[in-house]
Amino acid sequence: MSMNLPANDLPKALASAQQQLLAVGLDDFASWASMELSGYPSGVRVPEYRKIAVQARGKISNDTEVIDNQPLPVWHLAGDWTQETLRLPIHQIVAALENRAPCVRFPIDNVSLALFTRGLRMGSGFRVTDAWWEIQTVHLERLVDGVRKQLRLAREHLEGAPGAR
Repeated sequence: MSMNLPANDLPKALASAQQQLLAVGLDDFASWASMELSGYPSGVRVPEYRKIAVQARGKISNDTEVIDNQPLPVWHLAGDWTQETLRLPIHQIVAALENRAPCVRFPIDNVSLALFTRGLRMGSGFRVTDAWWEIQTVHLERLVDGVRKQLRLAREHLEGAPGAR
């Protein structure tokens, strides 16, 4: 399989590979393909290529003024909030790339809004009312390249598996 498989063909190629991998008992690779297709659940280790650079941005308001697309503070939060592990299904990532925008947005859970509000140093009662991860498209392209490489490895194992067609 070519490493140059177009991104929009990845979901189909993963689904096909998943069936073939299951048929010959390569369950680890089949499980990987399944999670790429459906998304990685919480608590499951995610491949390193899915950890990408992000910036938290959002909309802030004090009920009289609204500021949109504001970088959100992360200095006060534990952990590294400049990297995010994307657990989204590959088809959502591919769809974002097909828009050809220089960056894409993925929503941040509303439960986190209060965390970002605590770091605001704007006074006047500003609070975060909406938040998202902004990701440069180049980082999503690297993620897709990681999926391609892993799919190639899976195909190589498939070719060498007993009972492979």
